[in-house]
Amino acid sequence: MTQGLFLRIELLAEGAMQLDIAIDVVVDHDAAPGQD
Repeated sequence: MTQGLFLRIELLAEGAMQLDIAIDVVVDHDAAPGQD
């Protein structure tokens, strides 16, 4: 049971990291010069 919990946390952490990267990409794109 604990192994499944750790696996789920690991998947959540990886998903959160990818989401954070995606947000950074979108924010950087929106903040590009000339976009204003």
